[in-house]
Amino acid sequence: MTDTRKIILVTSEDQNVVQVFGQVLVDSSYELLVETNKLQSVWEILSNHVACIVVDLKPLDEENAAFMKIIKKTRPRLPIVIISSEEKCGSTTFWEESGVFYRTFKPLRTEEIKQLMEGVDRIIQRNQDYLIASL
Repeated sequence: MTDTRKIILVTSEDQNVVQVFGQVLVDSSYELLVETNKLQSVWEILSNHVACIVVDLKPLDEENAAFMKIIKKTRPRLPIVIISSEEKCGSTTFWEESGVFYRTFKPLRTEEIKQLMEGVDRIIQRNQDYLIASL
């Protein structure tokens, strides 16, 4: 029997971020996986079938930019959600080139995250349809 739960990886040290996603995903088909270390997050993406990654970024720096590039090289179709406490967190061009699906800012609103997860569902389904069609 196949497990139908999809994994959402939240990379954040902020317990409020983790709590909001935990509340939204509690009765869903998603399993919440939390990681505070970016390098470990890459390992989780490689070793688990992560359906979406949520990255809590401080201001965009070289380390975060490199992390985003690694994610896209590792899993180019993986939906990436960026959470930031600052609205000036990198240029729009960088986020578009990194394949970011959605950007939001702290403090998180539960209703917004619920709507976001509906969008993630559509992206995941589209990616699954693409994989099936390409076989």
